[in-house]
Amino acid sequence: MKVSCLQEDFQRALGRVTRAVATRTTMPVLSNVWIGSEDGRLKIAATNMEFAVTTRIDANVEVEGMITV
Repeated sequence: MKVSCLQEDFQRALGRVTRAVATRTTMPVLSNVWIGSEDGRLKIAATNMEFAVTTRIDANVEVEGMITV
């Protein structure tokens, strides 16, 4: 994945979704944030299996992909 976006937009989106990141879990992936490119935008999501938060921001997507961080 190769994308570029405004740092301010990315930080705001991360602030929104980190509310759903699980702090104590038996599934380590739930402590991650999912970042993927979709239709020329960046989709950022997190869940703790009780609720999920997803947001999208405008981005320049050169190569599509996804990752958890």
